[in-house]
Amino acid sequence: QRQLEPERASLIKRTRSVLDAGIRLSLNSDRPIVAGDPQTGVHAAAFRPEGFDPREALTLREAFDAYTRGGADANGDADSIGSLAVGQWADFQVWDAPLQASRSGIERTELGGETLDLAVPKAEHGAPFTRSNN
Repeated sequence: QRQLEPERASLIKRTRSVLDAGIRLSLNSDRPIVAGDPQTGVHAAAFRPEGFDPREALTLREAFDAYTRGGADANGDADSIGSLAVGQWADFQVWDAPLQASRSGIERTELGGETLDLAVPKAEHGAPFTRSNN
């Protein structure tokens, strides 16, 4: 297995540099490339995991924007998805806690204007996040 040295590995996923350069940022939760859980991705973008350069962190608002509007824009779907606006699909989740230092449970999922039976209590949703101390 080949691995990068820590100083080079810390430069992976330079989200802040991309955004500060004026480039539209699109993040996603598409499997099998990433975990498939948007909470994990948004949290990782805002609270860089250990080993990643913390200077590359986004604000939570920027991370959510990259996952919603950024993803819709990259897919050419910004006219129908990516934000909660009149005329767009209302696809969203309601979480039971703020996305800060621990994983939230999913209280409700709306997809295409319909409530789906996808509530996931916090205990079943996965392990807590860890925040880099670097």
